[in-house]
Amino acid sequence: MAEVIVFHHAHGLTEGVRELAEELRRSGHVVHVPDLYDGRVFGVLDDGVAYAQEVGFDTIVERGRLAAEALPAQLVYLGCSLGVLPAQMLAQTRPGARGAVLLHACVPTSEFGDGWPAGLPVQVHGMEADPSSPARATSTRRGRSWPRRRTRSCSSTPGTSTSSRTGACPRTTRQRRPCSWSACSPSSPAPADAGGCVRRRHPSGGG
Repeated sequence: MAEVIVFHHAHGLTEGVRELAEELRRSGHVVHVPDLYDGRVFGVLDDGVAYAQEVGFDTIVERGRLAAEALPAQLVYLGCSLGVLPAQMLAQTRPGARGAVLLHACVPTSEFGDGWPAGLPVQVHGMEADPSSPARATSTRRGRSWPRRRTRSCSSTPGTSTSSRTGACPRTTRQRRPCSWSACSPSSPAPADAGGCVRRRHPSGGG
């Protein structure tokens, strides 16, 4: 089983994010869910994004780094949309990571270094018909610094755009499809599917 840190989306630490953490715990994982918003939860996505912009995306990433600092190095980093920023940063820069699961979003690996760490498993999930889907981004010329498919798994959900509801991270529909979560933890179940992608370092939407 894995030890996982889950970073929430722009709505804040909602019940949906807590449910995701509990689902992983029921499967036997040790799960940490830091609150990057200091207790604030936003029912309207734009309000949550505005708060993140107000405090600064670099501050959000730093809060994630500090949350992980007291934890063991051997973590799986799971980020929901906005939470992909600290998750991806830590996976790329903190030695000892076991893997990363990026839901709703991804950014170019050049944002946090020279490329993805060799041999580190990563899963990227998005909407299959979204032109900005993270699954597409990791396969494009811009995404060539992502690892080869032996350590990278991409999965998609039917749909055309990002949908990040307050009570449902990372779910966008009630149907789920399995993915190779085993790349990060061989005996663990597949997490729920995710919504679309925000490719920019400082996302302006998409949760």
